[in-house]
Amino acid sequence: MPTMSLNIPDDVILSIFDALAGPARISWPKDEYDVQRAKAPYRLASVCRRWRNLALGTSALWTYFGFPHGVADQKGHLIRLDDLISRSSQAAIDVLFIGRHMDEYGQDALYIFRALYDLAPRWRTVQLHVFYLYSFGQKLEIPRAPRLTRLCLKTPQTGKLKFSSTLPSMRTLIMFTPDSVLTQLVCKAYAEQLVDLCISEDFLDPTFGPISCPRLRNLVTDDARYLSRFRAPGLRTLSVNATRLGKFPPSPDVEFPSVDHLVLYGTVTPMAINVFRRLTFISRLSFAIPAEIAATLSVQRHVTFDETFFPALATSVAFQRLAHISITSNASVHYNELTAFLISRTSIVLDCKSIPDEFRDKLQQYIMHPTATGKFAFESA
Repeated sequence: MPTMSLNIPDDVILSIFDALAGPARISWPKDEYDVQRAKAPYRLASVCRRWRNLALGTSALWTYFGFPHGVADQKGHLIRLDDLISRSSQAAIDVLFIGRHMDEYGQDALYIFRALYDLAPRWRTVQLHVFYLYSFGQKLEIPRAPRLTRLCLKTPQTGKLKFSSTLPSMRTLIMFTPDSVLTQLVCKAYAEQLVDLCISEDFLDPTFGPISCPRLRNLVTDDARYLSRFRAPGLRTLSVNATRLGKFPPSPDVEFPSVDHLVLYGTVTPMAINVFRRLTFISRLSFAIPAEIAATLSVQRHVTFDETFFPALATSVAFQRLAHISITSNASVHYNELTAFLISRTSIVLDCKSIPDEFRDKLQQYIMHPTATGKFAFESA
């Protein structure tokens, strides 16, 4: 009995393959080895002989190269890596390498790392999370990678990473390391080409000069003290850990006139209103952990509101253009205070995909009440 795939044109099947491979290249992957993504091309190739031939001829399907932490069958993983190298031809690849005590992994793990390292000319995105770099000699150098667009580096060590090559295509940089000197130098070196930048806390020395980022659109930082060092005239989204604003507020001259989306995470207090009151074009306010750092252990994975935040926001003259509020599902919200704030504004769109049904019902009752003066709408999932 003929299979359904016999009636599907090749270009339609190939478009399915591209749709499956495309989103993985665009969205930020999880901070762990994605087993389902790794198995996807093999599953497509197992549908039938025709699909197998098309899959084997589509190099873009075989571009996810990873080494998961704690993998037991290292020899088997090494075989799969050789298979991917062969089937991906010269296509750009996505690399994820997570290692802890590399000396405990043995020679197979080191061989896998070296094999991934040698593929640097084909790197498209790289997530390198190495906790201890003793196995790689005195320093691990980031090699020349002309096709690399996104780089994520995480290590608790200092003085072990080295940048000596150009990365002309890099647009996204994420760095979590206590090596502030390295972070500053890298930010400075690639500032003019970066579109997205995420940096860990305490990344700047007070003596370090301004950083001009003419193309920067998205900035995520766990420490707002040195925001004034950035010259980013086109910045649109600013994400900041609100927990640290009380102890280490940014300089009073922080101004990003183009920012229209402010993301706050950690513990949100009225201090955030005071600190960012000069962001007069804010139309969207989100309370969520940014995707770039959601999986890091050093950052709070939830959002907590001080009970005075929304009352303060209701009476503040800040954020007068605010039209949209989004609250993450793991936030601790004082819903009565949030309701009072919504009532105080003329028109607010509330992203309620994560709002409890009970609170949603209360808001809807307010909307239906004949004496209601506020106007706000829900944006549901």
